[in-house]
Amino acid sequence: MRLSPRIAPQLVGLTVPFPGALYGAFRIARRMQSLHPRVATVLGGGYVNSELRDLGEARVFDTFD
Repeated sequence: MRLSPRIAPQLVGLTVPFPGALYGAFRIARRMQSLHPRVATVLGGGYVNSELRDLGEARVFDTFD
């Protein structure tokens, strides 16, 4: 995945509205990090805001900023 020279995002936001989308969000974020390490990745959405509010696993921040 190549980014156009005209398009240089600094941030990529991924929405996880339900649990089934969480794995895909991790895969996308890791791929973005491997291709464009300077682009920050953030995680949000209904599932994240409600069910992952009390996050006990710090390794999530290895993938998301």
